[in-house]
This record gives sequence, C-alpha cells and structure tokens, in this order.
Amino acid sequence: MMQGNGGNLERYFLSQNNFIKIITTISLNFKYCKVCEGFFIIMNFFTIIRDIIYSRSNLISVICLIGFFSFSQTSYYVAKSGSNSNSGTSVSSPFLTISHAISQINAGDQIFIRRGTYHEEIIINNIDSSIGNETLITNYNNEQVIIDGSINVTGQWIDDTIGGVGVKKVESFTESITQLFVGNDQMVMARWPNAQFSDLSIYDHDNWAHGEETGSTDGSFLIDETYENPGSLNLANSIGILNVGSFRTFNRNIATHTQQGGDDVITYTNPIGDNGIGAGLSNNGELKDKHHYFFFEGKKEFLDNQNEWFLDHVNDVLYLKPPNGIDLNNTPIRGKIRDYSISISGSEHLKINGLTFFATTIHTSGS
Repeated sequence: MMQGNGGNLERYFLSQNNFIKIITTISLNFKYCKVCEGFFIIMNFFTIIRDIIYSRSNLISVICLIGFFSFSQTSYYVAKSGSNSNSGTSVSSPFLTISHAISQINAGDQIFIRRGTYHEEIIINNIDSSIGNETLITNYNNEQVIIDGSINVTGQWIDDTIGGVGVKKVESFTESITQLFVGNDQMVMARWPNAQFSDLSIYDHDNWAHGEETGSTDGSFLIDETYENPGSLNLANSIGILNVGSFRTFNRNIATHTQQGGDDVITYTNPIGDNGIGAGLSNNGELKDKHHYFFFEGKKEFLDNQNEWFLDHVNDVLYLKPPNGIDLNNTPIRGKIRDYSISISGSEHLKINGLTFFATTIHTSGS
C-alpha cells in the first residue's frame, strides 16, 4: 500500500510545512540522546534525513532511521547484600549503595532497590531525561525500602534530675541531632509552653504563649499571661519561636526576660521588621500588629514533661524524660542527623517511587 502511494508520500514530505515538522520532531528527540554529541553529528543527521526524503524513500525509511537513534535503557539493582564491585545490572549481582547506582546511570535508566534501610546521602545532578524516557528510582517488586536520616543513640541511660524533675541521660554524646525518636515515636524538644505530638497539641496555637500586641515593639514583646504564664521560669538565653508575621514565624535569641506584675516582657536584638529595633508593629515589613504566638526552646530547664528531650552541646549530655513504662536501654533510640537524604539539582523527568523516608526528606533545586 505504501509503494502504491509513493508519489503522494513524496509530495507530503517535500511540502515545506511537513518537512519542517519532520525535522523539528527529530531534532527535539535527538537533543535528549546522550550517546550523540555535538553540532557536527546533528548536522549530519539532518543531511541523512534530507537525502532520504529527496531520494524518494518512503516513510518506512524515516521510521527505521528514527528507530536507529531510539533511547537505550539499562536497569540497575541495589541490595543490602550487594557490592559496588558487582555489575549491578541483575538481581543476582546488585550494587550495595544507591549512591553508587546513581553514579552509573544515564538519562532514562532505571534503579530497582531491594528491601532494607539505607543510611545514605544521595546526590543527583544533571540527569536530563525526557517525557516517555524518564529516569526511574523505585523499590523492587513492592518491597519496603526505607531511606533513614537518623543514627542509633548508643550508651547507657542513667538517672538524673533537672529542677527536681526526674530524667534520664546519656553522657559523652558528641553527635549533633535535631530530632529524637523512641521506637518510631518522635519526642518533643524541651519547650515552654509544653505540647505533645501524640495529641497534636504541638500544632495548636492555643498551646503557645500569646502576645499582647498593644505596647509591644520590634525587639520587645509582651506575653499575655491570661493565656500562658511562665511564672518563675526564666526565658532569657533561650530561642524564641515567634509567629508574629501572620503566617510567618521567626527565630530569635531571647536577650532578656523581665518578670513583673502583669505581662512579662521578652527582648531580642535582631529586628524582624524593616524599621529597626524599637519600631512599632504597624507598617513594618513582615512584622504584623496582630495574632502574636510564641514558644521557647534551647534551655535544659524547660525539660519538665514526659516525652521531652534536650541536648547539652557544651557538656555532651543527652537528656530525656521518657514515655511512661519505656525501658530506654532495651528500646531503639534514634537521632536525626540529616535533613535531606536525596538532593536533586539540574535534572528533568526523574521519577522516584515506592520509597519510605524516616527522619529525612528530599530537596530539589533547578529541577
């Protein structure tokens, strides 16, 4: 049938618009082929297409040529029992680490990860795949794959007290952690006012201290004690988490805490608004004149409630008031050390599927 329509097919190719469509389509597909490099090859490719069309070749010739330049795709495998000296290209010869598999792939390849927990910092740069030829990173056959941004907390937990409150501690703890987990439950960094993950109170502004906007300035906030009263607890030299920008929250080192009859006053020295320390709240950049909420962290003295923890960086001591009935010396304790376990930059059409993240997440930029 195509031979009988050869004349019509030739006229179709030689019409200016259709010739441009063919060349444009091939050009767009061609640019994503990492095997081919350089302007010289692209120009030669166009010359071949031109010769096919002007020599009365039919559509099959063009299709065959495009097929010749079709994408190749390699599958790699990763397993906890693998080795980075393996080929990685079969289930029976997997790599050991995801990072090594990433270092081997080209755009459009696939990585299948076997079950297990992986403690890696994975960097993905400049993987330029295309629609229909995406690069895939996925679990193998629906197996559970966990990307873990935490470390085991080792050492003996011993008894101690803070301000008369019984707590546990591990000494000579030199790791820098930002979250603590007992089993799979996240603990609360010691804070005032108290709140919990377990009952979701940590997300509720009603469990934060409230500001008294009248009389407050940038650098000096009044605490409305009709909601929360710190009493004799000194907030100076703590970190104030200050939700004072409508939906925006700012961290400030608290310089002073004046305890007085009526509302207490906290001060900080780095302005939030545009008009400097001491300026009013109205018309002052990101600082707003209503809906002020605060809580405070960063002091050992705040550790007074179940499920709270504190890391003393100066003395290398980790403190915890554990959940009731938990034996810390026979329970997995983990600390978060890495915000991002997968960082992606300068990449396109990358699909990540079937991975579970614990105490970490993904970061992307320019992708």
